[in-house]
Amino acid sequence: GINAEYGGGLVGTMAELPAQSLLDATDAALEDCRKLEVILEDFDASDGHKLNLTENMDRLMHRLTQLWEEGDCSMEIPDQVLTAVDQGSNPDEYTRDRLVECHELELQLNGKVGRLAAFHAALKQLAPETVTEQEWQAYKRHKHQ
Repeated sequence: GINAEYGGGLVGTMAELPAQSLLDATDAALEDCRKLEVILEDFDASDGHKLNLTENMDRLMHRLTQLWEEGDCSMEIPDQVLTAVDQGSNPDEYTRDRLVECHELELQLNGKVGRLAAFHAALKQLAPETVTEQEWQAYKRHKHQ
């Protein structure tokens, strides 16, 4: 699973950390990424820039390592979501659309189950009128042979 140690000393599993702490830790890692982007945009080969780049990369790697090692949460992202993102789709919209489709399918399925239950009830009600007890017993004997 994905693990996290948050910042300066708050250590625990994701289940123990409040959701806000996880968001804060993730935001800090994203801010480190933004700093690296700025550094790389204006990068030159001077020792000062190299040191600044190295320090910021180390900070980012430390935060990501903490997020990875100290938490206890597992998250799986379906391949379809990753494919949709690769194709330029918004993952939230993709997920919402799939949930809407699932809800529509559920409604259809519930309708079919309801119709099947009504059909079954009608068969049970009409069976004694259509099949005599002797015919039913003969069928059961034949079925179990």
